[in-house]
This record gives sequence, C-alpha cells and structure tokens, in this order.
Amino acid sequence: DPNARFNETDPKMMSFNYAEQAPSSKLFRDMTKNVFEALAEKPMAGHFHKFGVSMKMYELSKDFQDLFVVLTTNHDARDMEFISTMEGRHYPFYALQWHPEKVHFIDKLVAAKDLKQPVEAFAMNKYMSHFLLQEACKNNNSFLSETEKAKVFV
Repeated sequence: DPNARFNETDPKMMSFNYAEQAPSSKLFRDMTKNVFEALAEKPMAGHFHKFGVSMKMYELSKDFQDLFVVLTTNHDARDMEFISTMEGRHYPFYALQWHPEKVHFIDKLVAAKDLKQPVEAFAMNKYMSHFLLQEACKNNNSFLSETEKAKVFV
C-alpha cells in the first residue's frame, strides 16, 4: 500500500540510503565528504514522523517524478521504503523527512532521551542551516505593506 503509515520511525536516528543523484544534487554537492559519508554510515538524521511519501507512491506518479528527484530513502520497522530527502528538479524546493535542526537539543527531548549524536551531526546541522538559509535568501518576494505583513505575523 503506497499510502500506508510508517512504523517505528518516531523518534529514531537513522543513516541514509543515498540515491544515485545525491552526490551531485544542489542540496548535498557542497557538503564535506566526511559529513556526507557519515550520514550514510551513522544514525544521525532525526526522524520524528509517522507519515510521508513511500517510494512506491513516488514510482506510481509520473507527475511527482517530473517535479522531484529522490536523494535519500530509509526503511521503517516493517521494511517499507520511504523518501527522506528530495529536491525539486526545476525549482528550489527541498523536502526533508528528518530534522537536521534537532541535533543541538536532542538530548533534551523526553521522547529521544537515549538518542546520541556523533560529532559529524553538528557539522551536518551547520551545513544544512547555512544551505537552506542561502536558498531562502534568494527569494525576492515581500509583503506589499507593513499592514499586510502584520496580518501574517499576528
């Protein structure tokens, strides 16, 4: 079932299964080799979700394949493969089914109290934060007025 709920990925630290396109992707191509390799070897990507996109669903949708490139996958406790990272083919869209930002406070989460982070996780966090911020800064959109902005940020 391509729409099934994932099992036992909440919370869990996982390593990545890289897709062939990952090393040359916009998201990963400038990541240092040791951090890139550590993401495949060490469980340092925090997964805190039960829902997502299965590879089967992706493979069944030509439209989805035309929009996104799969960069990483993972498997849940029942061995269902799901997409953990993907990026837009033609637009600066990135989808992460994991939390690079949780590295700095994972020991404080009650649900994740036994999850420890390897040293490379902090370098990954810094890289991802910088990359996503740089992508966001490319957006030239703005509010038409301070009144419009105030409606959003109540």
